Amino acid sequence: MKPEFVFDEDSFKMPGFANVHSHAFQYAIAGLTEEVSGRGDSFWTWRRKMYEAVKGCNPERLRTTASLLYCNMLKMGYTSVGEFHYLHHQFDGEPYDDSSIMSQALLEAAELSGIQLTLLPVLYSYSGFERMNVEDEQRAFYCNTQTYLELLEKLKKFIEQYSEAKLGIAFHSLRAVGVQQIDEVLRWRKLNLADCPVHIHIAEQQSEVVQCQEKYNATPVQYLCDNVELDENWTLIHATHINKSEISKLSESKATIGLCPTTEANLGDGFFPMQRYKDCNGSWALGSDSHVSLNPMEELRWLEYSQRLLKQQRGICVDAEFLHPGEYLVREALRGGEKSIQQGAGMVKLDRKAPLLYGVKSEDMLDVLVFISDCWRVQDVEVAGQVLVEDGEHFRQDQIESEFIKGRLK
Repeated sequence: MKPEFVFDEDSFKMPGFANVHSHAFQYAIAGLTEEVSGRGDSFWTWRRKMYEAVKGCNPERLRTTASLLYCNMLKMGYTSVGEFHYLHHQFDGEPYDDSSIMSQALLEAAELSGIQLTLLPVLYSYSGFERMNVEDEQRAFYCNTQTYLELLEKLKKFIEQYSEAKLGIAFHSLRAVGVQQIDEVLRWRKLNLADCPVHIHIAEQQSEVVQCQEKYNATPVQYLCDNVELDENWTLIHATHINKSEISKLSESKATIGLCPTTEANLGDGFFPMQRYKDCNGSWALGSDSHVSLNPMEELRWLEYSQRLLKQQRGICVDAEFLHPGEYLVREALRGGEKSIQQGAGMVKLDRKAPLLYGVKSEDMLDVLVFISDCWRVQDVEVAGQVLVEDGEHFRQDQIESEFIKGRLK
């Protein structure tokens, strides 16, 4: 079923976007990791700075940060979010008395803001392909297979209290999880959460691809496809460095690629081969990942512009059905997002007072909204029958902002 768009002279309504890849705790350091270290900065040097954010992140800090994040996502037109959650313990690795307390903080934040949440607890057991122990800075992330399944069992019961929340599973990456672990978790899933979403980071960095080839004589996507049966419930996050054969396999599997264009650009990941993937009718969706941007239209604009720069031509993201790139990008992001995290779309009403929207024909509207940065003005947002944003303001904005500021100043 195609998403519904309502267009007239006074209003423009459309479905809300799904944000399929979020690390809520990283919102606290958005914009604070740009200072150059002088060591050839990359994802790997950024990661060291990210670990610093883990040190001060307790359940209360996570709750207030996630509440602010989800509030601001709603104000920008995201009505659901997939939370790729691997911050399970205290910084030194000491478990909390309640192993699910950090997950509960995210559920409480979603409930407070009203966003639809698909919670994706992450299995993270190793620091590299050689099955090395986690580094000191990663101890807050660590779970072995048994403790991870115990966490899922607890959350499976706990999440029933939240009407707009769902539970999925996630594997951090092939660096951090072995195939035998994946098989064991998937067996549990078949018995307990059949057909729930399954997410994994993959092939984000070239060095990750090289390390995987050295270990398994296969690229990450090739190794995953050869050892795990992928289907439409799987989402592979980033998949930046994939080849023609892998694109065909992923398209045939009906899995979704979770693209995070502004984060991938911020970290210098590389270019996703969008044109070839699109030509194979591959499914894809949007995520804001580290949250340097919460604007879905900016994500779509970056996606198209990166391909234009790479190909040195215009109009990359179009097909026989959608000859306007704005329409193709919006409709495909909506379709892939709903599939990835299995949440329905809310409704977003846009402010039509932007001068450049006056007189625009319906067939051009999505092009204008995607490519003109100051025309995406969200006025009202409704999720599950509840108005959460009205005239650009979230109904709990003052409370959420004050609690975040109070915690940040401690």
